[in-house]
Amino acid sequence: MKLKISYRHMDASPALGEYIKSITSSLGKYFQSRVDIHVKIGVEGGKFFCDITAHTNDHHFYHSHDKELTAHKAVSFALKKIEKQIKKEARKKVRGHIDIKDYNYSSESA
Repeated sequence: MKLKISYRHMDASPALGEYIKSITSSLGKYFQSRVDIHVKIGVEGGKFFCDITAHTNDHHFYHSHDKELTAHKAVSFALKKIEKQIKKEARKKVRGHIDIKDYNYSSESA
């Protein structure tokens, strides 16, 4: 897992960096292939915001955004949103759901 942390309009805090590393390490259990995670954290309008983007080698893309009064809460809630997206996609795969864009129309007889 490759992790990149970017700070906007705030100083890089070692404690916050360690917190982000520890909390994002839980995402590794959901992926079999390599995953690149980019965490953007900053201050905007008096609140902390956190954007988390996860991109896997098998072309899956997940993104979440959250604004909170503390940086730790923003990271936690954004990560929960990413986990929710991953679990939802896993349930679709288990149920055998066919996405309309992946459906092969040429195999149908008219």
